[in-house]
Amino acid sequence: MNVETWPAWFWMPLAVVLWTIVIAPAAVRRFRTMSLHFDLALAAWRECRADYELVLYARYEAAADATNDRLVNARGRRAGIDPVSLFMGNERRARAYASPELIEWWETHPRLTFAAYERQWIAQHEAEAYA
Repeated sequence: MNVETWPAWFWMPLAVVLWTIVIAPAAVRRFRTMSLHFDLALAAWRECRADYELVLYARYEAAADATNDRLVNARGRRAGIDPVSLFMGNERRARAYASPELIEWWETHPRLTFAAYERQWIAQHEAEAYA
């Protein structure tokens, strides 16, 4: 059998191996040396996002306890809305599907968006850095 007539599906795994072992590491090394600031910013964003997820889950648990798990109204239940989704994203959507008990709970414990949490997180970390 002539090598030149072998099908493309035969060569594809070899191309992937070549890319993984030879070409990609060089490209990754080059990219990393050029973007230290980006790597640091991305690591900080990931840490902030992980902290936000913990805060979000704690608020969800507190609201569920306070409302006896009545978080979604009838319209939301018919639409199959996940109660956790009411704590993130669009406020208008959250209020459209939230139960009256949850809306009342939000009056004393406002929803916290990621953007607002990120501002608080950055301010706290800057204060710690300069203290």
